[in-house]
Amino acid sequence: MQAGPALPGRRRSEPDGRPAGSPRTACRALREGGLAGAEEAPIIGNVSPLPPQSRSGACARVLATAAVAALSAIPAAVGQARVPDEGRLRGEISFNRQNPVVGANVVGTHEGDPSRLLLGVTDMHGYFRFESIPAGAWTLDVTREGTVPLTKKGILVQPPARCIVDLLMISSGARPDPPKIDLARFETAETEIPADQRMIVEVWDPELRPIIDARVSLRSRGPKVDPIRGAADAEGVARLAAPEPGEYLFKVAVPGYLPATIDRLVLGRKAPRVTVVLTPRPLDYPARPAELLPEERAVPPEGFPGSPENAPAVGLIAPPASPTAPVPAPGTAGSPAPGAAPAPGTPAPAAPPAAGTASPTPPKP
Repeated sequence: MQAGPALPGRRRSEPDGRPAGSPRTACRALREGGLAGAEEAPIIGNVSPLPPQSRSGACARVLATAAVAALSAIPAAVGQARVPDEGRLRGEISFNRQNPVVGANVVGTHEGDPSRLLLGVTDMHGYFRFESIPAGAWTLDVTREGTVPLTKKGILVQPPARCIVDLLMISSGARPDPPKIDLARFETAETEIPADQRMIVEVWDPELRPIIDARVSLRSRGPKVDPIRGAADAEGVARLAAPEPGEYLFKVAVPGYLPATIDRLVLGRKAPRVTVVLTPRPLDYPARPAELLPEERAVPPEGFPGSPENAPAVGLIAPPASPTAPVPAPGTAGSPAPGAAPAPGTPAPAAPPAAGTASPTPPKP
């Protein structure tokens, strides 16, 4: 039985079940058609058979379309690779857009990431900046003595664009509680905790140059553990031991710079990487009373080595012990009987001076 003509809008199928309009079938048909003749070229949809001179060009176009489809999947694979931190976040904090807020602590947390933390201090113009941070949504918490704490959520950092924020603070004579910076709430069951993890603290100046010998301290407010202290090396990096989960007071201080402080930092099992940007202390900036207090040091309990009670007095020498054995008091056990001769080897007591006899006067030097 002879097959009838192809109806418009319908496609013929190959013996293996593939439609005749697929790219692989079309290319094979063009190659076979070039050998058998133009009349054996299949019909692809409503397209008439191609002349011999255009078959190679059509096959090339089909192959080019398949190549474009394959290349379109490359950006998706590249997007899954780790992109370096190139985000930039800058801002200005002021009172009523006129008076800058100097010395405010700016804390940045990356939404859903317990391993990153930003800490900065506003300069004499109320500016702050963070460079080379991950892209995504950030939350800024701003605190300063004499002001109401401020929280700004949903700040999108999308490199290569630079994100700029303008924040306003309100003066207050009260002492409100500082906000709680909770990184433990971002941890999940899938959070990876390295066995040899450490808390990395990077300390920079406003020009992003490392600050050497910056003092970093982490004092516990929850679990009763010893304070963790460290200092930045030549690269401006301090490597601290991983703290126990709990609430801490985090502080970074350098002579000549305004201190950076987080009063309530809640840490989980993941030790974060902290980026600190300090600003030089203005000459007319008044020091807070807490900054004038000396740094607290751990003192061992009484009786332990290193305690003040066990330390020898400086400049004092204890007198040597007398070789003479003490003489018991009369009437006690071991005391000689009245009128008895002293034991051999016991020095006789000195006789009292006679009446009317003047005691010898020691010579003058």
